[in-house]
Amino acid sequence: MDGAITVQGVLALQHLKLLAKNQLKALLFIEEPQFSLAQLVTEIGRGSVTKRALQLAQDFAFRQLEALNRHRITPLLLTDPRYPHLLRSIADPPIILYSKGDISKLSARKPVTIIGSRTASAYSSEVARRLGYLFSASPFAVVSGLAVGIDAAAHRGALDVADGCTIAVLANSLDSIYPKENTGLAQEILDRGGCLVSEQPPGAVLRKSHFIQRNRIQSALSYAAILVQSAINGGSMHTMKFAAEQGRILAAYEHHSADAQYAGNQKVIQMMRGFALNNPESIVELQKMVSIQTFSAHVPSQSSQLALNL
Repeated sequence: MDGAITVQGVLALQHLKLLAKNQLKALLFIEEPQFSLAQLVTEIGRGSVTKRALQLAQDFAFRQLEALNRHRITPLLLTDPRYPHLLRSIADPPIILYSKGDISKLSARKPVTIIGSRTASAYSSEVARRLGYLFSASPFAVVSGLAVGIDAAAHRGALDVADGCTIAVLANSLDSIYPKENTGLAQEILDRGGCLVSEQPPGAVLRKSHFIQRNRIQSALSYAAILVQSAINGGSMHTMKFAAEQGRILAAYEHHSADAQYAGNQKVIQMMRGFALNNPESIVELQKMVSIQTFSAHVPSQSSQLALNL
């Protein structure tokens, strides 16, 4: 492992739990590092890591790579040129992003995330499908979470376009599909040139917290976050909050109803200063806003090495 740290090295270090995430991130950006994994572990662990523990970590990393190959999953380090630049621009990007399919679309197009309730009304589902259709053709791409309801409708709307592009961000690892009923949809996304992404490694046990973590990735991959239907405390509101913190454009479909199932939409429009989508012209205006957006990734300076001093 002489030279720059590799995916296998990162997996081993994560298994050993010697470094906090920000320290591991700093390590990746050290210019022209010269070390072996054993030397690094000795320096950081100050002799606390046995040869047996190091060997077990290396074996674990090797098995993870085997699982990735078996499931045709591509691991992308934060420093990988293929790593989506929008995601790299946030404060806490995944150290490793796992992908299946053509992840280059996330950099070649202008992605927007379309989200909403799993128990959406038939009308809202149709709105999501229409928005998916309108934002999937070049130069745009649709990002969503593969959940039932609004997410699935947005993905399907994107696939209604001949050259449509859609990306699914999963809360679980890519060696399985959740929810199971969207397994066929996930495969169609891949067959049509889209991709699936996750920060969870193969074999990871799905936890409730993973859905909130997934939401920050969903918004980070996109230039804009569009809410189609959500109650005031709906899970999609986490995504809108992340989008606001990340400096993304906020938008929400304006339902002319006081029903509580649309209260999240009203909050985005009235309290979070989100853009209201209520007619074809407003959608065109949002597309123009997305088209002129730019983000640059923050790359830690070499002074980040200071974070490694334990």
